[in-house]
Amino acid sequence: MKIIGITQSLAISFLLASLSVTAEDAATPPFTGKTIDFPKAYVYQMQKGEGYETIQKCSICHSFGYILNQGKQNRSFWEHETHKMIEAYKAPISPEEEKVIVNYLAKFYGNDKK
Repeated sequence: MKIIGITQSLAISFLLASLSVTAEDAATPPFTGKTIDFPKAYVYQMQKGEGYETIQKCSICHSFGYILNQGKQNRSFWEHETHKMIEAYKAPISPEEEKVIVNYLAKFYGNDKK
C-alpha cells in the first residue's frame, strides 16, 4: 500500500527511526548543570500573648497559616468560627478554652468591629 508516494513499510521505518533513542541520549539529563533553589518554607508564628498556649490546640487540625489567612476579622466572626470548629468538627476545646481562644483571636487578629 502506498501512502503519499511511499510504501507503508518505508513509512513505518521512518517513524521507528525517528522514535529511536541511543542509550547515551536516554542517560543524559536535558538540563545538566542547572539547579533550582526553592524558597524556604515559611513557618507561621502566632503572636505571643494571653491565650497563646491555648490557641496551640488549633494546630491539631490545621496550620496557623489557615487562621492568619482569614485576615483581621471582628469578634463575632471569631466566635462563630471557633464554635463551628467545636460543634461541626469536634475540636477538643472546652467552653473555658473557647472563650480564651476567641479573646486571643479578637485581640491579636481582630479588626475592632463587633
